[in-house]
Amino acid sequence: MKPDLDIDLLRAFLAVAETSSFTAASQRLGRVQSAVSAQIKKLEQAVGAEVFSRGRGRSVSLTGPGDALASYARRMLALNEEALAAVGQRSMAGKVRLGTTDTYAQSYLPQVLTLFTQANPGIELEVLCKNSAEVLSAMDRDEIDLALVTRQHDRSDGVLIRREQLSWATARDRAPLDSSPIPLAFMPEGCAFRAAALAAFDKAGRPWRMAFHSEGPAGVRAAVSAGLAVTVLPRSTLGPMLVPLGIQDGFPTLPSIEIVVHRNPRSQLPAVTRLMEDIATNLVFFAA
Repeated sequence: MKPDLDIDLLRAFLAVAETSSFTAASQRLGRVQSAVSAQIKKLEQAVGAEVFSRGRGRSVSLTGPGDALASYARRMLALNEEALAAVGQRSMAGKVRLGTTDTYAQSYLPQVLTLFTQANPGIELEVLCKNSAEVLSAMDRDEIDLALVTRQHDRSDGVLIRREQLSWATARDRAPLDSSPIPLAFMPEGCAFRAAALAAFDKAGRPWRMAFHSEGPAGVRAAVSAGLAVTVLPRSTLGPMLVPLGIQDGFPTLPSIEIVVHRNPRSQLPAVTRLMEDIATNLVFFAA
């Protein structure tokens, strides 16, 4: 009789696959590394093949069978989450405090937070929106349990969830491309997108002016959608109202960013672990 695939084993498998590290996967799952290694060994016994190959250092990569298994694992986990949310079998109690940026809250989190709260009506969910540095400071003060932020240059911790290419963005058919200096719209200093844009313009020697300033992304998008300015956003979050700009339009190359989740080590509620897993799964599937 062939063994069944265990959902917990598949969850551990995807955590390792997405972080390329047993150490990072154990942090994401809230388990010790030896337990995660044991789960992967058990999964390999079930499928009859090695799913990871070890590279130099501590990094790992998917084997051929592992790569094939990954797509099935994501579908099975998504169906599992959908089924449990539908019948209300994941109910937990307590309070979970999530910190993130306005952009990530608006672009990435609506669906996952809706499903999480529907599946766990006993959980009180509190969301704090600030820039990434401020969110991490709040976590260090024990004010939040999870932080979904842009990776900061001065911090190497956090579990990598997604890499995003930054893109110049302007209104469809109403772009102020002939203006000099080019008008920009951004949130205040501390915004990683603003810093990347200004550094790229200064390096290229292209003149710019800060035409619009908003405390939140809604104001920035309003100015850009009206054709009054250009901004920088993760490529997948542009939406139908904005179009990307590149070298062909006279704009310098922008870097990519890493979106990471930090877990407060003082937060041990099972609901914190589950929300972290839900966010990771949602961002893997997210597309523009």
